[in-house]
Amino acid sequence: MTVAATLHTLAATVLMGGLAFLYFVMRPAAGSVDPGVRLPLWRRTFQYFLPWLIAAALLLPATGYYMIAADTDPPNGKIHLKHLASWLANALLIYVYLVPYRRMENAMGQGERPRAARHLVQIHRIMLCALIALVIASILGTQGRLIS
Repeated sequence: MTVAATLHTLAATVLMGGLAFLYFVMRPAAGSVDPGVRLPLWRRTFQYFLPWLIAAALLLPATGYYMIAADTDPPNGKIHLKHLASWLANALLIYVYLVPYRRMENAMGQGERPRAARHLVQIHRIMLCALIALVIASILGTQGRLIS
């Protein structure tokens, strides 16, 4: 159970910390960069970050469900809200990888920067929604037994 809890915490940290960094730090900083540099910067960043993001998004439910199964105390009713928020975030992140990120990649490969920029804006919006869902899931997960 300790290994699962550690992996769960690390995955949540990578996921939420990475999304927060991308949205609240890199997005504003990259906004002041020349558009000819901005899109390739984001493209390269996603090439490195998205595999970590997907790995963490897959590891979280695996370790979470393991911990629920191994726990002798029955989970409270808040667990369903946590699951909903977690699966919403996972669905959004997998969607980002499968649809707008690939569209951005294709547009960049075809030299269509305006189209790539539109997909990047969509990615940013979806990642913010996923981050909000993850924060809610984290609050419910860490304080769930205390929230009545």
